[in-house]
Amino acid sequence: MTPSNRPPLVKNNGLVLPFSEIRGLCVDEARRKIIGAGKKRLADITLYDLIIPDNHGIYFFFAPDGATCLYVGKNSSLQFVERMGSHFAVDQTSWHNHFLKYYKAQHKVASLIETAQAVADCRLLLMPVTSELISSAEKFFRVALSPVLNRRKARNPVCDDAKLEDAVENIA
Repeated sequence: MTPSNRPPLVKNNGLVLPFSEIRGLCVDEARRKIIGAGKKRLADITLYDLIIPDNHGIYFFFAPDGATCLYVGKNSSLQFVERMGSHFAVDQTSWHNHFLKYYKAQHKVASLIETAQAVADCRLLLMPVTSELISSAEKFFRVALSPVLNRRKARNPVCDDAKLEDAVENIA
């Protein structure tokens, strides 16, 4: 490929919703914005799609319908381009492929290779988040979005009218 017809490394790739765009919303509005956000089908994602300027934060795997959250994860040390690939390691001894392992167990798929093929129509959303909020944001979204595969129970219920940034910072 010549430089002129090479795909751009940074573009509007339809799978990024920065936390800064929802920070000031109430919890219910933020939840609706996440569910309504553009997501990309896993089978259609390229490595170039995962190379983004703000490369740490939260990521969401959604069912093919784009509305059912399956899994919420965080990447605070790896870049999105590194972390997403590790979820699709098809060796049972790999330790970062939680999404595949959880999906395999829930859907009783025979192997991780078959599971990787089964999730092709699932969707991905990336959310760049500042480093000081990554852990609490992941905990919060695992409560607020009730992902099917890695739901987290809250000690205190999430108030839909609360400001998102306050709810994230106060998650227990």
